[in-house]
Amino acid sequence: MILNKLDHCGAMTSQFLEGILRHNAKVTPEMEALLKVVADYVSIGQSRLPDRTLWRPECDETIWADDLYMSCPFLVRYAEYSKDESYLNDAVKQTLNMASYLQDSDGVWFHGYSVKDKRPIGFKWGRANGWAMVSTAEVLSAMPKDHPENEKVLSVLRRHVQGVKRLQASSGLWHQVLDHPELWEETSCTAMFTYAISRSVNRGWIDKNNLNATQKALGGLNQRITEEGAILDVCQGTGIGYDLAFYEQRERPFDDHHGQGAVLLALTELFCATQSELLPPEVVAYAD
Repeated sequence: MILNKLDHCGAMTSQFLEGILRHNAKVTPEMEALLKVVADYVSIGQSRLPDRTLWRPECDETIWADDLYMSCPFLVRYAEYSKDESYLNDAVKQTLNMASYLQDSDGVWFHGYSVKDKRPIGFKWGRANGWAMVSTAEVLSAMPKDHPENEKVLSVLRRHVQGVKRLQASSGLWHQVLDHPELWEETSCTAMFTYAISRSVNRGWIDKNNLNATQKALGGLNQRITEEGAILDVCQGTGIGYDLAFYEQRERPFDDHHGQGAVLLALTELFCATQSELLPPEVVAYAD
C-alpha cells in the first residue's frame, strides 16, 4: 500500500479502529498490516516541520487545521490499541503545535498557516474550526488527567469554545466563515461545535451552561435535516482559499458526506449531555 496524504487514511482508519476497540472485533493479519501501514505513514511518512508539526510542503508550504482531524483521532485510538503512549503524546503535540500556529487571540482558528510567509492564511473557515475543536476533544478524551500537558490542551479547547460561541448566529447555526456574518450558514461546522461542546460538558471540562449554545444549535440543525434524513447546506470539500470569495462561492451539494457523521455525533453527544442523569450507567459508559 502506498500512501501520500493524510486525507486518504487518517479519519477512515480511525473509525476502523473504533469498531475494533469498542466491539472486541477479531483482528486478522491483514487488518493488523493495514493498521501498521497507516500508523507508520501518520507518524513517519507524512511531512513534518522541525518541531514535528504536520504540514503540506506540496501545497504552497502550508499547515492545515484539517490535518489535526486527519491525524489525532487515529493516533489516540492507535495508542489505545497498541498500548504505546508515544502515539497519544504525538496527538497532544500536534494539538498544541497547531494551536500555536493557527489559533488567534480570540480563540478561533485560521484555516491555514503559511510557513514561508510565517503568517496565518485562509480566513476562519467554519469546518476547519470544527475539525480542530472535535480533534481537541478527542485528544482530551484519551488523555489521563495527570498528563503533564493536560491543562495546556484544556486551555486550547476552552478558548476555542468561548471564541466560537461569540460568533453563533441567531438561528443557532454558524457561518461558512465564522467572523463574516454576511456569508451563508453552514451545517457541518455547527454539528461539530455541538458535538465538541456537548462532549466538553459531559467530561466536566467546561460549565454546563455552555449547553445553551448547543441547544440553540439544535434548533438550527433541525432546519437543515429533511424528513428523509438528508443534510442540507454542507460545504463541499475545501482547500485553503486566499480570498473571501473562495469560501463564499463553495458549493453545497445535496446531502454532502461531510455532514452526515458530524450531525449523528452532535445529536448523540447532546442527548447524553442533556439526559445523562436519566440514562442507564452502561449507556453513559459507552458514550465515554
